[in-house]
Amino acid sequence: MGWSSYIEDMVARYEHSLHMAERSAEDPDISFEQRRMETANAFETARIIWKDILSHLEVATDPNLDLAQNLAELKSEVHRLRSSNGDLHHKLKALKIDLKDAVEKASELQSEKAKLIDMYLEEKECRESLQTKIEIFESLTPDMFAKYGNKSET
Repeated sequence: MGWSSYIEDMVARYEHSLHMAERSAEDPDISFEQRRMETANAFETARIIWKDILSHLEVATDPNLDLAQNLAELKSEVHRLRSSNGDLHHKLKALKIDLKDAVEKASELQSEKAKLIDMYLEEKECRESLQTKIEIFESLTPDMFAKYGNKSET
């Protein structure tokens, strides 16, 4: 229950109590004692409500508690936070796009890396095969060249 609802409830209680006192004052069938009790009840209710109203008035007029100033500050803060939230939302959206691009780039790099590894392994295999052939060639003596070289000419 908000402050205004609380005040409205107090007014409604007072109006009900006053109505009961007025009704008993106008009804000839109600005894004097009951009229006195209804009137006393209305005054007691009015006194309680008046005391409550004074305490609320004290809060509302307290110079240390400026509700209008506080409300204005809170509205300003809400506006600032909403603006900040919008800015953060745009930054988050941009970061998501950047992240998506980075993930795509990383995937492309992984694919390129796999291709380069395959090329490296293929080249390494070719180098090893060539190295073996070179070693075999270097192990041949000049006599072997002469012997095998002559056969190719005939």
